[in-house]
Amino acid sequence: MRLPTRTNATLSAAILTGFVLRCSAIAVTGVSAGVNAATGARPFRTEINSFSQSGPAFDLYIQALQVFSNQSGDLSYFGISAGIHGFPLQAWDGVNPLPGSNNGVGYCTHNSILFPVWHRPYMAIFEQAMWTIVNNIASQYPSSQRQTYTAAVNNWRIPYWDWADVRTPGIPSVLSSPQITINTPSGRQTVTNPLYAYRFPNYPRNIPNMGQDFEGDRLYTVRHPTTGSASGGNAQQDDQAANQAVLGDLASLHQQTYQLLTDTSVSYNNFASDANSAGALSIEVVHNTIHIDTGGDGGHINVDRIFALWQVINPNKYITPGRDPGTWAYPPGTNTFHTPASARATKTFGYTYPEIVDWGVSTSKLRSNVIAAVNKLYNSAAATGTSSVNSSAPTRRRQVPATNLTSDLMLTLSPSEIQDLPINNLPNQYVLNITLPQQPESSTLYFFLGDAPSASTSSSSLSSADNLLTTYAIFSKTPGSPGPPTATTTRALLPITAQLYALVVQGVIPSLDLAEAVAPLLNQKRITWTSATADNQRVQGQLTVQVLQRDVQPATSLEELPEYGEWREVCEGCVET
Repeated sequence: MRLPTRTNATLSAAILTGFVLRCSAIAVTGVSAGVNAATGARPFRTEINSFSQSGPAFDLYIQALQVFSNQSGDLSYFGISAGIHGFPLQAWDGVNPLPGSNNGVGYCTHNSILFPVWHRPYMAIFEQAMWTIVNNIASQYPSSQRQTYTAAVNNWRIPYWDWADVRTPGIPSVLSSPQITINTPSGRQTVTNPLYAYRFPNYPRNIPNMGQDFEGDRLYTVRHPTTGSASGGNAQQDDQAANQAVLGDLASLHQQTYQLLTDTSVSYNNFASDANSAGALSIEVVHNTIHIDTGGDGGHINVDRIFALWQVINPNKYITPGRDPGTWAYPPGTNTFHTPASARATKTFGYTYPEIVDWGVSTSKLRSNVIAAVNKLYNSAAATGTSSVNSSAPTRRRQVPATNLTSDLMLTLSPSEIQDLPINNLPNQYVLNITLPQQPESSTLYFFLGDAPSASTSSSSLSSADNLLTTYAIFSKTPGSPGPPTATTTRALLPITAQLYALVVQGVIPSLDLAEAVAPLLNQKRITWTSATADNQRVQGQLTVQVLQRDVQPATSLEELPEYGEWREVCEGCVET
């Protein structure tokens, strides 16, 4: 898809983007430091749990975030994180809306095939602005440490959080501590942790069009707020509930991430967006889950990482040309916006990820290396070809006869069980197939095997319920919210294989065979659901839920992908809608 260009020095209509361009512009380049132009070698963006132990690079990161958060203007934290991605509803870098473009608001593309590729230059400008601050701080260290810190600057890139890695389950501790101790140019200091909450400087509170969540004396953001809005006021941060929500979705996130990366039958358009993901998992659905679970931390760097891994495994697939909203960013030395073509490669922006060493290797060898890395992270059973219960794996077997399905069912798996059991290497897979109109409010739908808890149950209790099957995060795009117009319907496939396999591990059902075990189970224990919204409402419009199954030929080595069959509906009337 080609986005529009400016033909001369005057402003011209940008038909597909819904925005107009200006003559001078901030070039979105990413960071060039540490890039070997001859070989193509580039610094890694690394996972936050290991990055937080990196010493100088992490020290610089925390200090840079503090400075970044207190700046003003387009290249401040607020200017980029809010000004581009969300509120306030005003032009960023002079890119103004055209008449009739979604009430003239916002840039971020959700419910759109541009979702993953739009976020690549978005995170690149974030990294680019922070690197400048990092470089300045490194020069302030005393001479005995300066060389160490300036060397760290050369390979410095922002970290990602791999929410699907069961070895480090839940929200990273470095994100949940109000205070943090780092080495500064003045020595070891305990400082306010900028990863814990964003504290608004004075200037954003005087900007109009910030939306109702930012009205009044809002001083800081709140993750997973107990009451009120997520922007301060009377709301309190509930770290335990946020972490429980992520842990409750861990098995689902682990399955979704692996299947997203390994099902090579899926087109880019279906992979990219919950508007187009009929019969396929999508990266946007995973993003929405993290966004709602944590109360706002969408993990956009990991979205880009999953996208980059998917690109290596599917080198010949990309966006299908069509008419879709555009973007906001300029490549260097041009008078055009970034397009999907200019933002296709991570090397354009000067970074890569630990699994993607794409210099000095052939395309086929790179693909093989990435598949092996993906299997090591999310399907370790592929190394041995295991596709059944390992007798040495940790289990919580209960003495429940296979025919006794009237008792309470325990569908949860611990992180170690998710790691040790072959849940991504089984010969049968099951999902819930969800179709729902766009909703006026962001919320979560909770699906249970058997009776759902009462509507008044807290979200943290819903997330920890023994019979929780899976969740569906609704990321609303209402009139007046940031971003271009979106599709009217969202779709999702939500894996439930691991949750059903927990019953195999416990001896409740003999296998995941459809006729032998799963169909009788679903006919006796219907799937129910409830929602968690401010007013305990359900949904507006028709929610459609199907249970689908497909056969799988499991992987038998780390360099091999599973072979997936076609989805088929397995029962009618087994889901309460």
